[in-house]
Amino acid sequence: MPLRRYIRGWFDDRRAPVILMFHRIAEPACDPWGLSVAPSRFEAQMRALKACRIPLSTADFVSGLEDATLPALAVAVTFDDGYIDNVRVAKPILESVGIPATMFLTTGYLGKQKEFWWDELTRLILAGRAAVEGSLVIGSRVFAVRLPALADAAARPSSTWRAWQPPRTPREHLYFDIWNELRVLDHAAREHGLERVRHLFGQPAPSENDLPMSAEDVRHLVTGACIDIGAHSETHQPLTTLHVNDRRREIQGSRSVCETLAGKPVEAFSYPHGDLDAPTAQLVRESGYRWACSTHPAAIDRARFDLFNLPRVQALDWTAPELERALEKARADA
Repeated sequence: MPLRRYIRGWFDDRRAPVILMFHRIAEPACDPWGLSVAPSRFEAQMRALKACRIPLSTADFVSGLEDATLPALAVAVTFDDGYIDNVRVAKPILESVGIPATMFLTTGYLGKQKEFWWDELTRLILAGRAAVEGSLVIGSRVFAVRLPALADAAARPSSTWRAWQPPRTPREHLYFDIWNELRVLDHAAREHGLERVRHLFGQPAPSENDLPMSAEDVRHLVTGACIDIGAHSETHQPLTTLHVNDRRREIQGSRSVCETLAGKPVEAFSYPHGDLDAPTAQLVRESGYRWACSTHPAAIDRARFDLFNLPRVQALDWTAPELERALEKARADA
């Protein structure tokens, strides 16, 4: 790293360090949560970070935060969930550009040949074309389903819809309502609810490119010095919805699997859905982690920070200049 940029990065009080949050490097047909960045855009984003920021591993980022040596231009890259494209697509780009990253794994999905539940729901409802009529009982709610057939791709605007926007179509309304209900169910009840959705909508096979990693994928992921892994729970359940013993099992069990796969201690945790409270953060601390990330969208305040509630800025499918503007804007929220 050029010394001039490091010195400028430390004294530049107009900016603040940022931890970026990614999920997928892919181009799925529907992406209601904006989880995916196209491979070409991701590479451009990484090259922009290399040119304009000071990329650090998350371990070095946290160490600098602790000992008050973290530059204002520092940036760390993280990924949540453990999609297979992280190892197939993101890893080669990160290594080529020279950007370190931490990838947080939902260990209960590894090697299951099964989509994450929110992706399966997206594929069944938003990406479907056939007419569907019937009823669904999920959790405490009954959903009356009456969806017309979609004749062509032009009649399927859900490919551009994002879940933070008001739903525009019956499919989008249904998807969002069922997602909200499934999110807070325990793992078994959620699977039971999904099975009812499968029965009503049919069960088309998922694409291999949309699946989580296998254990062998993770072992390949951590080869080399570029990528570390962290824990992201076992089942991606919002932790505050669970009994304390179940929270502890999710937190500790995920770490145990990650350490076995990495062959070394795992110090980092990411809260599923960014869902945490003080008792949950304390459980993470007591479980032996050194730091943990939330999804609160802000830069890092170097004067006031909580190592077990580090905010992150979610990277969207931005051009490189759009990413740079997002990093600039994040400093105002630090």
